[in-house]
Amino acid sequence: MLKQIFLLFTIGILSLSYAKSIDPLKKNNIEKLQILARVIKTKNNIITASGDILVHSKRYYITAGKVIYNKDNSTLELFDNVNIIKDGKTTTYGKYAFLDFSKEIDKFTPVLLIDSTNNIWINSKDAKKNNNVFDFKNSTLSSCDCYNPAWSISFTKGDYNTSKKWINTYNTTLFLNNFPVLYTPYFGFPTDNTRRTGFLQPVIGLSSQEGLYYAQPFFYAPSLNWDVEYIPQIRTSRGNGHQFKYRIKDSAVSLFKLQAGIFTENSNYFNNSNLIHKKHYGADLNYERSNLFSKDDNQDGLLLSLHTLNDIDYINTQYKNESTVSDKLVESYIKYFYNTNNLYGNIAFKYYNDTSKNNNDETMQELPKVHLHKYSSTTFIKNILYSTDIKFSNKTRINGLKAKTTDITIPLTYSTKLFKDYIQLSFSEVLSIIDIKYGNNTTNYKDGQFIENRHIISLSTDLLKPYKDYIHALNLKISLTIPTISKQKGDLYSINNTTTTLNVFPITKTQKNINFTLNQSI
Repeated sequence: MLKQIFLLFTIGILSLSYAKSIDPLKKNNIEKLQILARVIKTKNNIITASGDILVHSKRYYITAGKVIYNKDNSTLELFDNVNIIKDGKTTTYGKYAFLDFSKEIDKFTPVLLIDSTNNIWINSKDAKKNNNVFDFKNSTLSSCDCYNPAWSISFTKGDYNTSKKWINTYNTTLFLNNFPVLYTPYFGFPTDNTRRTGFLQPVIGLSSQEGLYYAQPFFYAPSLNWDVEYIPQIRTSRGNGHQFKYRIKDSAVSLFKLQAGIFTENSNYFNNSNLIHKKHYGADLNYERSNLFSKDDNQDGLLLSLHTLNDIDYINTQYKNESTVSDKLVESYIKYFYNTNNLYGNIAFKYYNDTSKNNNDETMQELPKVHLHKYSSTTFIKNILYSTDIKFSNKTRINGLKAKTTDITIPLTYSTKLFKDYIQLSFSEVLSIIDIKYGNNTTNYKDGQFIENRHIISLSTDLLKPYKDYIHALNLKISLTIPTISKQKGDLYSINNTTTTLNVFPITKTQKNINFTLNQSI
């Protein structure tokens, strides 16, 4: 019996060819279509197949209960549990489908279309496809789970252009779960991120406190190097907002972004929530540019991130803000860096806006903050490496204690290998110098200086064993650190003074310690 079934299945494999015009100028393109089934009958040029059907080609992968193929017309009729996967991107489920390969005209009744590239699905009672355009009637669309979607759009008529990635719907109703909340005679939106002028995909939500949330950006892209975006939003129980974005790529190595927005609270929400401001507004400027002055293998760059706002809810009410910002300290900065094979340096001006206060007179700023680093290099003695790290910060404010701090670290390391390179032994001397000069010093704190030397000895080994399908790497390290304080002068927080006024200039004294490290990877 098993041999008979195998023989019937083997005989049922039939290879067919049909002519298909992929390009009007290329009419000789041939795509092979294969039909596999338990039963295949041929009459004239009509082929009928049934039982465990599989139809496939370079573009299609199809299963169905019954297939009728007309070789003369290059048409394929599919019945019962029809599943069609085209180009590995769109999947179509239905009871009946009619495919015309010569004219690129398809018909489906009914159909569930899933476009995996754009994460959308459309369930339609009647659908037709002409080239790259689907026409739908009495349909439902969503990007949520197919079973009980959180939101969906129902429409009596619509079309989907798969090449332009654009959907139009008519007589459209928006549903949250099964509850209708909005009607519009027309609705159109793209299904991908292609640059073009028009409305982008809407964002829809429902909150017990803020009500129905709806926002849909309008994107204006007149040129390849700049665009503008306007984003209106409404929260029915809270308020409404407007946001503007402008971007321009003025060179191949730079990008400029500017945005501004405002959100106005409803009176009831404002009073019940005890908010400070009824309107939240602000603006943001970001700019990045590389290769300003650098040449050859060197690198440099300029970074700007400037922000102004009246309170933190300007950020919390922005479009597609997925988390609530609780830190009321907003950082703005201007930073420039330069990097070579031996040296790295940057200078930054950082300004902090504390939105919980009426002004920033007591907020600590860093104007400027400088970092210089010398990468590790050899000395005149073999196996001895050294590097240098220098940090300077002008921590300043109008009211309150301020200070200029300098932190210098110079490590000197000798390393050698023992026992046929199985063990690595290293000795390090790390010199740390911290200098603090206080300003606005109404309490007469004495300028501080702290010098510490750390003696570090370490043993380590790296073991590597290859296996048939993988490699096992194991690193073991033990290190002993013994600190020595060479100098301790002035008022140093956590060293010789615990006054809370000084806690914005902390200094950490190293404790004697022994450290074990184990790392492995497979």
